Amino acid sequence: MTVVGTRRRAALALSALVIAWIAVPAAVPLYDGINFPDEPYRYVVPPAGYQKTPQPLSAKGSSPVADSTNTATIYANTDEQAPQVNVVIPNRLLAAPAGARTVTVSVVPVAPDRQPAKGSIDGNLYRVSATADPAGPVAFAPPQGDLATVSDVTMRATTARKPGPSFLYRPQPAQSWRVLKTFTSGNDVYSTQFAGFGDYALAFGVVASAQHSGDGLQILLSVLLVLVLAAAAIVVGVRVSRRPARE
Repeated sequence: MTVVGTRRRAALALSALVIAWIAVPAAVPLYDGINFPDEPYRYVVPPAGYQKTPQPLSAKGSSPVADSTNTATIYANTDEQAPQVNVVIPNRLLAAPAGARTVTVSVVPVAPDRQPAKGSIDGNLYRVSATADPAGPVAFAPPQGDLATVSDVTMRATTARKPGPSFLYRPQPAQSWRVLKTFTSGNDVYSTQFAGFGDYALAFGVVASAQHSGDGLQILLSVLLVLVLAAAAIVVGVRVSRRPARE
């Protein structure tokens, strides 16, 4: 077989691979990856007949304090595969007491105690709180503007069924749930803007799926990425096939 023939076969194989990828309708979830599938969801109180799993994990993240505010972004995510919750609070969004040296955000899984007026909570609710050292009250106090929008809570649902769940939030257990704007971040992963310390949960049947955002953008970006890769593969294939063989 000539060198030119080998190059042409390689170019055709590469093009076929890209075309096959385009033909596959399923997108790769945000948390899922090759050889790293999500482990079964961990419940605080599993439903009847559910498989045996370890208990869900808690998470903590800390930041130094200066001028009574956090000086670094705080990340608090659990260590399941994939994480069942992730909280991100950028610097200067927390108000700490005078004299505080550090502030710590904690995320703890809790079994649902009260359902919303409509729908039902999916999985655990997660209680987000903060403490300062030395001890004192910590408040979520973002400045005016868009800075607060980069703080978020991301949670994994127990199922990827559609329409997806919506985020619920309540500052205290005795208060009523309110629905937050929900963004689809992956196959079974959802995000919302951080609303303050308190309880967060996902719930199915609370609002119509039209309340969710992000599905269209995610699909558009996936399509554009595939088209760019397909064009690159075709260009490489043409150049390889036209390259003269070496003697």
